[in-house]
Amino acid sequence: MDESKIAADAVPVWLQATVNDVEVVDIDHPIKGLDIADCHQISAAYSSAWRAEEEWTGGNNRPTVLVYRMIAALTEMYFKPESRNDPFGPMMVLADGRRSAVPSDFRGVVDAVAAIATKTQSPLLAARLSDICWILERKRAQSGFLAITAYTQVAESLRSGQMKPRFARDDDGLHYTIGHALLRALHIGYSLGNDKSETIAARELAKELRRECLSRNMPDQMQMFASIDLTFGISDPAEVGAEIEALLARLDKSAHIQTTVDLWKLAARSYATAKKEDDKNRCLTEAAEALVAQSSVAGSAMLSAHFMAQAIVQLGRTPGQKARRTELRHKLVDIQSSIADELSTIEEGLYPSGEGRLD
Repeated sequence: MDESKIAADAVPVWLQATVNDVEVVDIDHPIKGLDIADCHQISAAYSSAWRAEEEWTGGNNRPTVLVYRMIAALTEMYFKPESRNDPFGPMMVLADGRRSAVPSDFRGVVDAVAAIATKTQSPLLAARLSDICWILERKRAQSGFLAITAYTQVAESLRSGQMKPRFARDDDGLHYTIGHALLRALHIGYSLGNDKSETIAARELAKELRRECLSRNMPDQMQMFASIDLTFGISDPAEVGAEIEALLARLDKSAHIQTTVDLWKLAARSYATAKKEDDKNRCLTEAAEALVAQSSVAGSAMLSAHFMAQAIVQLGRTPGQKARRTELRHKLVDIQSSIADELSTIEEGLYPSGEGRLD
């Protein structure tokens, strides 16, 4: 038997495409007209395409099948944008150790992956593939810069409505997938240099989006984009804290109690970064009082006790609040005394009458 044939068969089919294969294949054909910004949708499109191609040609159109299978595997990975150094994981891991693709599988075919990334017109596909190339070989700075630009394009297209997030509702506003794309762009940009034009463009977009959250009164989105801004040191942190407070002043706190708590904590983080201790402590106190308010409307003694205990812990981090902590501890004891009233007895046996008892 031909030894080269044995070696080729030992390599998964989705790792067999070459640069020459990429050059002769219509890369974007399976995703023409697809405006959903979701790599799993792209993976499904390429999976359907290579199966249809194989069935239609009887396996003769090998370059197209190999390239499409490679793209399907690359786009199937689970995206973890919050992880700076390990943003892609296997979508499936079986009990026997088998799994779906991960970036390290493509270490020997980086040239082919990079060729696809530069040939495609899809910013989402270019972002995913360029990112993987840069992860595998950090010397490929050009791949990293292409990934930053492509992720930024994805975020801008989602913002404008040119691309749509998967499972989005019409009233979602600034969808979290915009933040995911931008977060990954900024992680790469941090490594390649905040002074590079590609990184600057991503940082400016993050700043614009944070300000848009304030102008459109979007508390949940403000948490995301203000946090991104603070994490990467994009704006003056005191300015970020002031914007969060301005949004809180407009917020219906009774309708957004947990969001209110989170925003006060984020404002405290902003002022802590700006080394404004008095403002930080004031915001931490406001977060604690928001938890007290949440406790009062919890509708359950157990939940009420939970939020009250959180408020006490929160005040423990703030100087000058000893008397208030003592007051809240007394309230907590009163709440806890009502918990027993919420508990019910489980009947023995199979029926309320007691039939079926074993005693």
